[in-house]
Amino acid sequence: MARTRASKATSKEKSEDIEAAATSIALEANKLPPSSTTPPKVFILPETTSPSCRIISLEHPRYGKPTRYLMCPETGIYEFTRITSPKSYPRSWLLEPESRNGSVSISKNPDLYVATRIDPLFLLLPILYTKYAEDSKKRMFLSVEHHLETLGEGSAHMSKVLQSDKIRTLFADAMRQVCDSVEAGDETMYRLNESKLLSCLLGKARRFSEPTLPASMEEKFVISVLVAPMTNALTINGSTEEETKKDGEANGSSGEDSQASASTNQPPTNIVELQRRKVAFNFICSSYVSPEIAKQLSTMLNTKNSEVPVDFSPLEEYLQKLAKLKQEALTARSLIDYTRKRGLEDDDEAAERAEKKRKKDEEEKRKKAGESRGVKNLKKVNVTGMKKLSEFFKKK
Repeated sequence: MARTRASKATSKEKSEDIEAAATSIALEANKLPPSSTTPPKVFILPETTSPSCRIISLEHPRYGKPTRYLMCPETGIYEFTRITSPKSYPRSWLLEPESRNGSVSISKNPDLYVATRIDPLFLLLPILYTKYAEDSKKRMFLSVEHHLETLGEGSAHMSKVLQSDKIRTLFADAMRQVCDSVEAGDETMYRLNESKLLSCLLGKARRFSEPTLPASMEEKFVISVLVAPMTNALTINGSTEEETKKDGEANGSSGEDSQASASTNQPPTNIVELQRRKVAFNFICSSYVSPEIAKQLSTMLNTKNSEVPVDFSPLEEYLQKLAKLKQEALTARSLIDYTRKRGLEDDDEAAERAEKKRKKDEEEKRKKAGESRGVKNLKKVNVTGMKKLSEFFKKK
């Protein structure tokens, strides 16, 4: 068998191999690391928090589910508010490391978490509002230490939180705002008072709603709810008068009347303030108060009682009148729509009758145009008393 020799690689092939190897090495060097399963998150914390603050898990005061909070042993407890960007506008974070030795990272999740302080009162309410909630007199007066011990029993993180003397003081101050107290020797005992709790929450609602609510809430829950419907009738002191203008002077004043009726569509200032405060109160209850407690507070709020610091009866009366006006406006609008529809139907019927008459006239004209002169003359002959031709062919 003849021997064969492998041909030597040419210089061109060697250079191509070297370039391919260099390219693969460069790609490996510049290859991005895999995505992290636990990407970093962006938090905005208050400047007053200390370096010893920690993220803990506590039960949410309304839903009872574990929720993340920020605990600072010096200033208190903070809740996180998540701020997201619209999906139609993709965003990302470029995160620079604290030290030069770290690497820059990119987070494709644009969420931002802002820490804001939460009132310890809301975390206390579930243990202050015991199983004897329907009869507050059955609740026992207990010391601050007993209440805080009960608060820390269900959560290991809460037990660590209560090890801070400053946070225990914050909880004790919150308890004094909403509880009745009695002296038992050298110790003060506390029991929840729903009237004080309602007054406290209404005070928070007042501060939240002054001078106005956030723009989105103001538009949706205040302006759109309180504006009266536009009507053609002139409303004066709650009564509707439909005036017929007979002379030129009366017609000249109709513009002023229309301006007066337009101004009455705006709600009074005190009604707007009451609506803002009620919206703020409902928002606080729906965010931080359990449904059972919120239901009882709403019942107390709607009951005329001297212990309730704010009287919402003018707002309720205005809303009832407004609902009646809206119903009347809806009925009037339906009647106008029906009248317009009936008028359009009558116009269609009149047009159809006119079209039929026109076609009939045209048909008669065509028939007359096709008749001969003799036929026309015969039609003019007086045949009164004359027998028809068919009478002569009948059987006798």
